[in-house]
Amino acid sequence: MKLWGEFLAKTLEPILPVYAENTNEPVEVPCITYRLSSDAVTIEGDDLRYSRPVYQIKLYCKDLEEAEGYLQQIDTTLYLNRFVRESFNQLNINNLYQFIMNYSVRTRERLNNYGE
Repeated sequence: MKLWGEFLAKTLEPILPVYAENTNEPVEVPCITYRLSSDAVTIEGDDLRYSRPVYQIKLYCKDLEEAEGYLQQIDTTLYLNRFVRESFNQLNINNLYQFIMNYSVRTRERLNNYGE
């Protein structure tokens, strides 16, 4: 099973600093956070399983115009790595913009010993 969280962090690092959402590290703004939102098995057979993990990606930014460029880079980067954006929301709390996006990817894994 691929560790998609680590993959996301490495893939998005060239854009901005990336943190796991539950980090205890000091976070600088602008930045990106991520967390696994869900991971549902969509099809399962004797020796093969397809699933669809969904990751919540958040962009934190103080400048709305600057955020637009980051959002485009995030979307393009994830699209090129087989991720599909499923939702998008925006919050503004005390002049700190939060852009909340959910991205999913279809995965396939081989099962050993018939599902064990």
